[in-house]
Amino acid sequence: MKYKILFIASYSGLMGANLSMLQLMIELKKIGHSPCLLIPNEGIITEELRMNEIDYITSKYFMSLCDTSSLFSWIKGLIRVIINPLFYIYAYFKTKKHCGSFDVIHSNTSVIHIGEFFSLLSGAKHIKHLREFGSIDYNLKYALGTHLQKKINDWFVDKNIAISDSIYKHYNKLGFKNIITIYNGISPNRIYKSDICEKRDYTNIICMGVISENKNQKQLIDAVISIVEKSQKIYLYLLGEDKNPYAESLKEYVKQKNAKKYIHFCGFKKDVSNEILSADIAVVPSLNEAFGRVTVEYMFNHIPVIVSNQGANIELIKDYITGLIYDLDNTSSLIKCIEILHEDYSLRRKLSDLAYCEASSKYTSEINAQCISKIYNN
Repeated sequence: MKYKILFIASYSGLMGANLSMLQLMIELKKIGHSPCLLIPNEGIITEELRMNEIDYITSKYFMSLCDTSSLFSWIKGLIRVIINPLFYIYAYFKTKKHCGSFDVIHSNTSVIHIGEFFSLLSGAKHIKHLREFGSIDYNLKYALGTHLQKKINDWFVDKNIAISDSIYKHYNKLGFKNIITIYNGISPNRIYKSDICEKRDYTNIICMGVISENKNQKQLIDAVISIVEKSQKIYLYLLGEDKNPYAESLKEYVKQKNAKKYIHFCGFKKDVSNEILSADIAVVPSLNEAFGRVTVEYMFNHIPVIVSNQGANIELIKDYITGLIYDLDNTSSLIKCIEILHEDYSLRRKLSDLAYCEASSKYTSEINAQCISKIYNN
């Protein structure tokens, strides 16, 4: 069966969740489905949609969870939750006018509830991707309480897709039902190198992801500073959105430590091919990684990866087989892992080769789309 699928996203950028969704839409289109995306506004992702001839609609709406990091953020989030239904109604009729009826609604994230509203009005089946923990990674909580949210999910979501077993366990513990784990898939166009970098007397470390407390770049910076103080030639490249107070504090910290020569903030880049091609080691120091899309990208690109022992990191990486795992509570553990890979080129090659084989058999965008297409059929 081939279906007309309305995807719904929470933002118009092209990181993490949206990058995974974009590739899923591309793959679904290849096998005959007709995807269309509803987003709050124009953005980087709309350029990619036009390039891939995928239809989309823009209509304003807000996230349905509240940021609890401050009282002001909580009140602002609560106001948005209250007025959201007005935006939902407008978006629904705008979408119907633009693309007619649809067979499946696919919400790309757990932080929006517009898909539930569309399902109520249209009667279409509703699939919801659970891509984030919410409370323990982004300080987000349900404005109307977890109990009511569970009820809404039971009524208006036919299947929840968790992107890792860690996410599955988190939502299952909260009482959510109808959950299945399907890992994200990586597109071939995110694979830039076919082998490990040549042996040399210095090591380039790459760390991709928005600069945030949850991503824990501070610990990695401290580890690199400590190693360089031992006269080791290490260079760290941080790739990710860095226009926020936490990122600015890290930049100032690096400046105070006189470490700007070997620790570089590269900002968000749509094309990371140069950094991938020159990387010797990758590090994922996250406090709570929901999946680890960048981890899989490193595996595909023959970059030996070091991950913290939290979240889905330990689902993707097997210690001393497909990468190294360090103790998040012990920076010395991270330092040791970096020094081991800096010095042992043969171990780097072994880990990267096995990681590539693992990724190729489990985490391709084609496998991901086939699994989700089966959900639609069911």
